[in-house]
Amino acid sequence: MYPNGTANAETYDLGYLETVLEGKYRPGHFQGVCLVVNRLLDIIPADRLYLGQKDYQQCMVIKKLTELKAIKTTIIICPTLREKDGLAMSSRNLRLTEKNRKQALKISEALLIIRNDVQPGDLDL
Repeated sequence: MYPNGTANAETYDLGYLETVLEGKYRPGHFQGVCLVVNRLLDIIPADRLYLGQKDYQQCMVIKKLTELKAIKTTIIICPTLREKDGLAMSSRNLRLTEKNRKQALKISEALLIIRNDVQPGDLDL
C-alpha cells in the first residue's frame, strides 16, 4: 500500500476537526484516516463512498479530505444499522464485556430519549 513507507506522509489541514470530540483525545488518528482513505481512492477511484452515520466525526474528516484534495467522489452518509438490542453494529462491540455492552446500550437509550422527547425552547425557568 505504501511502497515508500509513511515516514514522509502527507499531512492534511483538517482544522478544528482534529481538536474536538474524538480528535482531541486521539492526536494523529484522523491524519491516519486521511492517509488510508486518500490512498484507497487513488487506487480505486469511486463515484460514491458510503459511510455509516455512527462514525459522524470520521465522516466529516473524510468529507474534508475530499474537499482538500479535490476528489470527485460523492460522500453518502448512511443511517446507522443496529443490533436487535439497539446497539449500533460495529466490529468493536466484540471487545465489550457483557457489563460494558449494557452500559453502551444505556447511552444509546438516553440519546434516543433526548432525540425523541426533548423539545427546543426557552431554557430560562
